[in-house]
Amino acid sequence: MVNGKESKIIGIVSAKGGVGKTTTALNFGAAAVSTFNKSVLILDTNINTGNLGLNLGLTYHPISMYKIIKDPLSILHSVHKHKSGLHVIPSSLADENKRINPSALKKKLKSLSNYDLIILDSAPGIGEDAKIAIKAADTLLLVVTPDFPTIATALKTVELAKKLKVPIIGVIVNMVKNRKYETTRRYVESSLGLPVLSIVPYDEVVQESIAARMPSVLYKGRAPSSISFKKLSAYMLNKKIRKQSLFVRLGYAVLGQTK
Repeated sequence: MVNGKESKIIGIVSAKGGVGKTTTALNFGAAAVSTFNKSVLILDTNINTGNLGLNLGLTYHPISMYKIIKDPLSILHSVHKHKSGLHVIPSSLADENKRINPSALKKKLKSLSNYDLIILDSAPGIGEDAKIAIKAADTLLLVVTPDFPTIATALKTVELAKKLKVPIIGVIVNMVKNRKYETTRRYVESSLGLPVLSIVPYDEVVQESIAARMPSVLYKGRAPSSISFKKLSAYMLNKKIRKQSLFVRLGYAVLGQTK
């Protein structure tokens, strides 16, 4: 969980593409901004195939990650202020043929004391691009879908994080349809050795929000998936919800106590 005044760098990681990692990063951040009045920067560290900016309608970004690290002022010119309230650095359309030093990136991000929270949208898998976010983060959140192949593959990400000595706080199980063939929460936790922090239901609203270039928590805040993302944000920010809050009226529960 995020505590203190220093910016906390959280990497959103996944073992494979298509599990909703970018959606999770955007909605976690957007909920922190809109519900808890936090200042949030989201950085796309998927150097080669990033789509964070595209999900928000940001189609042009000429400054490379390498330049952001090397040029003292470039990061100030790289931040896009989205209408959602998020500050975003999309992946660059420039040629990223130079090796990125995650330690240098982390140092650069730590200097941004004006943000309460910095979220890194990682590349999927365990390749060099994925290692950038893992090494630059203080802690990680692992996104999976409730199927056996994804959970098995996610073990590779868990082992990589252990090798790089970056803790994974827990797991977000995304796009849950409550079908008999889906893996259970208990199976996910026992297989990965990590707590499940959030279960996000499959929701067409997410696809609608992507088409609208807006995080779903702002597009339709009362949709089932949006409520789950808000719960995740509340948990990660260690926020208590008052009895008359929207969360309680919609059935809010502390994630650690949900079944």
